[in-house]
Amino acid sequence: MEDTPEVLSNGTVIHDDIKSSFQAAYPWITINFDPLGTGLAIAKAQSGTDDMLLVHSPSQELTFMNNGYGVNRKLVAYNFFIIVGPPSDPAHIAGMTDVNQALLAIYHAAQNNSVNPANQQVLWFSRNDISGTNTKEISLWNSALTGTGVNYNQLNNTALNGAWFKDTNTGMGPTLLAATYYGPVGGYTISDTGTYYAYYDRGDINLQIVVGAQQSLLNVYSAIIDNPQNAALANTKFNASLTFVSWLVSNAGQQVIANYGKASYNQQLFNAFVPLATNQASNSTLWSWITNYAYMYYNATSSKLVIGNATGSSECPSQYQYNAGTLYQTTFDTMSVQLGLSNYAVMDTPKLLYTLPAKTTIKQTISE
Repeated sequence: MEDTPEVLSNGTVIHDDIKSSFQAAYPWITINFDPLGTGLAIAKAQSGTDDMLLVHSPSQELTFMNNGYGVNRKLVAYNFFIIVGPPSDPAHIAGMTDVNQALLAIYHAAQNNSVNPANQQVLWFSRNDISGTNTKEISLWNSALTGTGVNYNQLNNTALNGAWFKDTNTGMGPTLLAATYYGPVGGYTISDTGTYYAYYDRGDINLQIVVGAQQSLLNVYSAIIDNPQNAALANTKFNASLTFVSWLVSNAGQQVIANYGKASYNQQLFNAFVPLATNQASNSTLWSWITNYAYMYYNATSSKLVIGNATGSSECPSQYQYNAGTLYQTTFDTMSVQLGLSNYAVMDTPKLLYTLPAKTTIKQTISE
């Protein structure tokens, strides 16, 4: 979605990716995407090598902002992680609606690998790369294993748990390939939906979705701009980044996010966040999930941001907003006023806050 146009089976190219769409509206700004796992993406942004982030790991985003590296955080999209596995489903978890139950079933089945037929061995593939996906995976395993005396770090120790828990130490695509082709039947892993469908649609993998959308698999994407008040980031391109984030949450940007993938996969890969934020009542349950998972509030006692849906929580509390222009102004459409929405802007045309004499390039890290 960031910088790859959709290509249909008949060869038709649809320039509906973010880069193409944004640069058509703002031709004097060039975006270069730097796809990395969240941990490495944050490191690049902290060094000032990249100008901003698109990430999906609230706990890591919290640390980035509390350490003075990020401002003007905006939620832009959401979808759900999925657990995928071999068509034979040797752990028998297909259709389960409880992630803890599913992971425990994989864990217990893996303990019996030595007595299972070779073609029924249960394997798990972990990215183990400090990415947002890996951060989610760690939290899910630790939750599932509560009370067993085992945690993710112990699973990750082959000497303690045998060879069923495989580290790929790489990105989502290669991990899906490993889970497909390793051993007699392959194995299970956790994936974002976009990468899964891209690989599945091309016929690169045969993994099936065994556990689908539910609260614990929520995946929320945020944009965060490097903090120019930080001396290490004083030369990053704040103004151009602010224009880009403003476009992402505009009607135009949100439509690109919502529509990407429909032509190729006949389904929506990403859900635009702003329509939900401006009409929370349309799905109050989902709204509650997102705000509890990805919203933040300022704790005056610790002078730090904390994740959670408390009084004054938002996508970016005011202490971490900097020269934000119209980014957090109230919308005045009827629904937003009725709902008392106080911190979200929906802009058909983002306000241009500056004039550039020449072309500007934004480089940003994109978390996988």
